[in-house]
Amino acid sequence: MPSTLLSLAPEFAPAFRPGAHAAGGSVSSIFKLTDSDQVHARYDQFNRDLVSGLNIQAFNFGYFRRMRDHSRVGVAYQFKNHPSFNDDLVNTKFQIVWNVTY
Repeated sequence: MPSTLLSLAPEFAPAFRPGAHAAGGSVSSIFKLTDSDQVHARYDQFNRDLVSGLNIQAFNFGYFRRMRDHSRVGVAYQFKNHPSFNDDLVNTKFQIVWNVTY
């Protein structure tokens, strides 16, 4: 959600203030256990979200296993203390993904 919502008259997001600033950062790591196995972790921090006004923190971790040359299976989990600007509570969950490329 942008700070100015689409409408005929300007409609601002709830926490928007002229001249407001936001800051954020991320730290990630990937560990290769074997040629086919790896684990990953990432921490994200977003301060003063211009839509909600909240400080948002997220932690992601997971495991990937390469099955063959064109396939891998991954298991991942994300925890987030608040939804961010795009209202992504749907991403705060456990996921199992099978990727196949041709």
